[in-house]
Amino acid sequence: MLVVRVLSKNKALALAIAAWLAMMVVLMPLANLGLFCLALDIKVPVMTFVLHLVFGVALGVSYSKLTKG
Repeated sequence: MLVVRVLSKNKALALAIAAWLAMMVVLMPLANLGLFCLALDIKVPVMTFVLHLVFGVALGVSYSKLTKG
């Protein structure tokens, strides 16, 4: 049971990191903000990465609670 929880959290974190990377490499240059949105400031990619990690943890925890039963 603990293995399932750890795996779902790891998968959710991997999904969050992949979504952040896709956003930084694809969407930000399309918005003319440069690769990794460095046209604004270094804080922008750092904060979006943190927000994506929080989302990944929340997704992994909720999925592990839903599949517990």
